[in-house]
Amino acid sequence: MDDLVREFLTETSESLDTVDNQLARFEREPNNAKILDNIVRLVHTIKGTRGFLGIPDKRGLYRPSSARATSVPVATAMPRIAAMTAR
Repeated sequence: MDDLVREFLTETSESLDTVDNQLARFEREPNNAKILDNIVRLVHTIKGTRGFLGIPDKRGLYRPSSARATSVPVATAMPRIAAMTAR
């Protein structure tokens, strides 16, 4: 296995552990935009590195997050998201 791919797998595993912890934290603090920003950043980094290394996304695992991406920063959207889910 290529050293870059091995490093990617190691870093991805660590990032996914962090995402898991951040998701649990976000459940407790749903209005904390910094947590959501961190989750989005980590997933985006995994996606970008995967693409850079030429690893195919055969299962479409990363497309859903891209499809939801907007030009509105997550921190700006959070109050609106909270208002929509409170209805």
